[in-house]
Amino acid sequence: MSAHLTTAPDELDRLRQLIADLATRCGVDPGDRRALRRLLDAPESPAGEEAPQDPRHELRTLLTLLYRLEAACSEDLGLAGLRRLWHLCAEAHNREGEPCCSR
Repeated sequence: MSAHLTTAPDELDRLRQLIADLATRCGVDPGDRRALRRLLDAPESPAGEEAPQDPRHELRTLLTLLYRLEAACSEDLGLAGLRRLWHLCAEAHNREGEPCCSR
């Protein structure tokens, strides 16, 4: 990983949990990627109507941050690193008896 990116996996997990909690408060299923995508793709409210304290605004901001961090991690790992990570994830799911997300 490059020196500019020092985000630990547990920090990303905490961010994901924060997003899940906030999504639930906003009435969005945090497990529904399509619903999250619709939230991100929805037009911004006119200036002044969506205050920075608005939970939906905060949710959009945190989702954008998460996706950018994940993209940066992916770029730093490269294709071979992502492939290895994918296989490790599948192995961990198999050990736990859970279906892998790639199936």
